[in-house]
Amino acid sequence: MPKSRFLRKSVKKSKKSNIIKKRDSGHAQNDGKVSEMTKRTRLLFVVGFLLLATSLLWHFNQTIQLAFFTPKVVAVAKSHPIPTRIIIPKVNIDLPIEETAITNGSWQVSQTAISHLTASARPEEKGTIILYSHNTDDRFGPIRWLNKGEKIEIRTAGGKNHAYMVSQTLKVSPSQMDILTQNKGETLILYTCDGFADLQRFVILASPI
Repeated sequence: MPKSRFLRKSVKKSKKSNIIKKRDSGHAQNDGKVSEMTKRTRLLFVVGFLLLATSLLWHFNQTIQLAFFTPKVVAVAKSHPIPTRIIIPKVNIDLPIEETAITNGSWQVSQTAISHLTASARPEEKGTIILYSHNTDDRFGPIRWLNKGEKIEIRTAGGKNHAYMVSQTLKVSPSQMDILTQNKGETLILYTCDGFADLQRFVILASPI
């Protein structure tokens, strides 16, 4: 075979081989891009799912926060002024009190004060006085450091002060609704959220002095 023809064939084979290599390389790059896009899509899906789950959990937690799973608290006949302020010198609490209610099974929570369940008793009435608020440093978080024998003061409309002494502290689940009704006579109850995801209740029981 003449040398020139051999060289032409060699050049053609080399060009064809280069074209095939470029095509294979292009396929490999495309496969790599598809794989990378698939990974990103999966990652975005997982992140989106986690954000949605977190949002749903937060909203669910907000609906049950500070609530006891009880259909109602039996209303007490009102004959005395409403509570307007709570003072606990031991843990530096001096906060206003606001009337709140249970509406459609949801416990209202004041965003500016301590909540007094309006259906519950008032100071000097025979029944349970229920005060509750968020577990934060500027609300009822500090009540977790109270001990038996320490003093709580409740001021009512008109300026009269009522003194109570802590008789018991305990942690309960929201289903332990008897804690709100089992006490006889005048009893002050303070409570806030506690535990993982605020799924427990920290409760203070106090008796008038």
